[in-house]
Amino acid sequence: MPTTYLKRVAQLLDEEPDAVVDKALHIHAFQYNGPDKEMLVSIYPDEITASRDI
Repeated sequence: MPTTYLKRVAQLLDEEPDAVVDKALHIHAFQYNGPDKEMLVSIYPDEITASRDI
């Protein structure tokens, strides 16, 4: 399943999307794009910040 569908599927399964789904999508964006010091593509500016959520 494409990651773009995860939020919608989570909404269909529950009334509110789970925080775990949001965190998984943020981690996926970090894995795909790498660290983003300007935080435009990923919310993680560096690996240390990302590792705290992982």
